[in-house]
Amino acid sequence: AAAATAGASLTTATTALTTASAAVTATQQKIAALKTPAQLAAQAATLSRDVVTAIRPVFTTADTILVYNTTVHRKVAYPYKRMVDDAKKAGISISGGGFRTKQRQIELWKINGCPDVWTAPSSSCRVPTAIPGRSLHEIGMAVDITSGGRTLTAKSPAFKWLQAHADEYGFVNLPSEPWHWSITGG
Repeated sequence: AAAATAGASLTTATTALTTASAAVTATQQKIAALKTPAQLAAQAATLSRDVVTAIRPVFTTADTILVYNTTVHRKVAYPYKRMVDDAKKAGISISGGGFRTKQRQIELWKINGCPDVWTAPSSSCRVPTAIPGRSLHEIGMAVDITSGGRTLTAKSPAFKWLQAHADEYGFVNLPSEPWHWSITGG
């Protein structure tokens, strides 16, 4: 009887080990199939570009809303508000300029000394400035962020906070402009 009980216990233990091994293997396969942070970032960038492509042709100023004195597209209003609120909780004050018209973009081209409004690359301006009709500001999907009324620099506390947290809200920095944050980084 003792041998039969031991045999049954061994069978039960072997079955449990086999089941556990199969579960571990299945879990390892699921983990291996997960996307890497770089793959997720690339997927997010593609989605952001798709959003811009869909919004640009149908955009009207009625699609914008004022969030703490910054006009942004309704699609980014809630994440922008959360970002400003969370920065404030961390002791960082941020605000900025969001939506601007195509006419204002043309004015900025002239102010920033761009040689030709329609064809010159943005890098030919004293301050890099998107070609009118291509700026994400023109659809409220970009914000030139300031802190304490000052333009951000790469060394400012606000920039460092944004660098660490903005992606949590769907905002990406344009590396050549520490103040420029958008849903695509462009």
